[in-house]
This record gives sequence, structure tokens and C-alpha cells, in this order.
Amino acid sequence: RWFNNAQIVTIILVLTKKTGISSPENNTLMSFYKWNKSLSEIENEPESLDIIVRSVLLDRELNSNVIELSRYTHQQITDLQNLNISLNALFHNVMWLLDIKEKLIPLSEVFTVFRGERRGWDHMFYPADGHGIEPICIKRVLKNARRVTSLFAEADNDAFCCSFSKEELRQQELIGTLNWIERFENGVNGTGRPLTEVLRRSNMHWYEMRDTATADICTTMNPDQRLFFAKFEEPTFINQRLIGLKKKSHYQDIELYHALLNSIIGMFYIEAIGFGRGLGALDINNTTLKNAFMLDPNQVSDENRLEILNKFAIMSNRDVMNTMQEIEQADRAKFDIVVLRAFGIENIYPDIKNSLISMQKARLSVR
Repeated sequence: RWFNNAQIVTIILVLTKKTGISSPENNTLMSFYKWNKSLSEIENEPESLDIIVRSVLLDRELNSNVIELSRYTHQQITDLQNLNISLNALFHNVMWLLDIKEKLIPLSEVFTVFRGERRGWDHMFYPADGHGIEPICIKRVLKNARRVTSLFAEADNDAFCCSFSKEELRQQELIGTLNWIERFENGVNGTGRPLTEVLRRSNMHWYEMRDTATADICTTMNPDQRLFFAKFEEPTFINQRLIGLKKKSHYQDIELYHALLNSIIGMFYIEAIGFGRGLGALDINNTTLKNAFMLDPNQVSDENRLEILNKFAIMSNRDVMNTMQEIEQADRAKFDIVVLRAFGIENIYPDIKNSLISMQKARLSVR
């Protein structure tokens, strides 16, 4: 963060016009510099300014405490983009990712990824206690990811899900549900538009919400400093603030997938596919997550699977911590090493850790 009154991390693109329009050669080098000093600090530290100027002129990293350099060829940038990380991640030395691309698989190969049910007007569709709606029209839903403190999740709220017409409700004597609908029937939204109009959807009653958005695993759309995937005991209905993962029919080992998603590679991908919004909130969505990669479970031997799950059981027996705390926990480090060793890539553990820390520190620096 450069300015105290700006709630963003600033990136400057320095462009020089070419004599002719052409694509870069594959071996063309591009340099990504990350300043680790604010403008006010540089103003009071002439030596830092000198280091920055000389680093850029020489195209070399002279002091990483002041300015860090990550350099890639045009082909390497293309290959990294094919792994669907954001361009912002290139400021954080992610060259190691190219060394393990054969160990990765598109997340969409294993899971169907979707956003939770988005209906609007929460007072109606997520009723408070004492609503009087008959159980046949109530489903349990996970509404608030903040209440998920561990790597396992469960529903935390009632959801109103009714596909019956009002006439069918009368015939079945579902009077509580009928009263609930009529309570909102003449209501308006914040701009004065009738709820019967703003909540209308094709082939649905205006008051209808379908509970088809059921997930095996979920994560939040605004993970901030907790990067994790939580598993449900059974497929569970989720709302719009969450991203759901539902395993595909030919992938059944949900326990292993859950563990691999929560490895340091999984944490890295959550951070690397998003971008920092105002005040440093991490923004991801179902599309960016669907395009992410994960460690390929097909490459895990039976012996390594057992070891991974044993270490994961120990780590998952506690609450999820903020990233900076989480990656320093002994049980977390042992788990990550076991996972990476199963793929023969434990030697890059420090590089993954450094990239993850660097990305999150930069995002949170606006605070």
C-alpha cells in the first residue's frame, strides 16, 4: 500500500511503444517488481530509493527487503496462465508451479462447482425461529460461513423451500406455510417494488426456492485470512454466500479429495485465483474456483493415501486458523510434507509457503 488514504494495492504498468506491432517471442523476459516499502518510508530512507532505481536500471534484485523481482519468459507466463492463476500472483515468484503441473488436475475434473442458491429477500427465505411453517416446506441450510470454524461444516439455519401452489397448500391444510407466504405477498423491496414482481422467476412460484444447490464440500466467496474447504457429513443445501463442490460420479473418495484441497497447494490456489478488493478482502467466485487446479488424487498410492488421511485427521481435529498462524502449526507442516512427499515434490514446500505468505501480506497491506 503506497498511500494512507487509498484502500487498494497499487500496480504500475510501465509501457514503451514498439516500432512494430507483434507478439513477444517465447523467450522474451518480463520483470515483475514488488515494492516492500511505502512511499513515506522511501522518502525517509534515501538508500531505499537508490536500491529501487538501481534494481530497475540493472533489472536485478539488489535487496529483497526493499524491492523483490520475479522474472518470467513470455512462454512461462502463458503456461502459468494455463494453470489459471491470476496475473497478480506473478509478483510472488510462482515459477515452482510449472515444475509440478504434471501433478495437478483441473478441479472441475473431480467436482461440479457452483454458487449457493441466490434468491434474495432473506427475511422470507431464511425464516427466524417461530416461523410456523410446516416441516415439509423447511430445509436445513448453511447460510453463514463465519460459523464454520473447522474443516467440517453443518447446516445452521432453516430455509423456506415450497414448490406447492397456494391451492395445493389449502388442500393439504398447510396453513402455517400459507400464512407465511401471505405475510409477504403485499410487501415491497427497498425501492418500493412489489416482492411478487422482484422475486418472480420463470417456471417458479414467486415465493419458491429450490433446494437443489447441495454440496459435499464448500468454501466461502470472501475467505479473507482463512483459506480452507469444509466437508459436510452428507450433501447439504448452501446459500449464495458460499461456493459448493459436488463430487462427480466417477470420483468417490471424498475423504482424500477433502484432504488434498486443504493442503498448502489448495490454500495457495484459493489465494492465487482471487484478487484483493478494497480493504484487502479476497474476492473469488464459483467461476474462478471451477477453473482452479488441485493435486491429482489419481496419483496417490494406497499407502500414501492412508498416511495423508492419518495426518489430516490430526490436523482437522482443531479450528482453522488465519493463514499466517495456520502454516506455522506443527500438525499443519507434518500434513503438508506428507502430501507433497506423496507426489515427490516435498522439496518445493518452502517455495509454496513463501509465495502464499507473500501474496497474502501484499493483499492485507492496505489495512
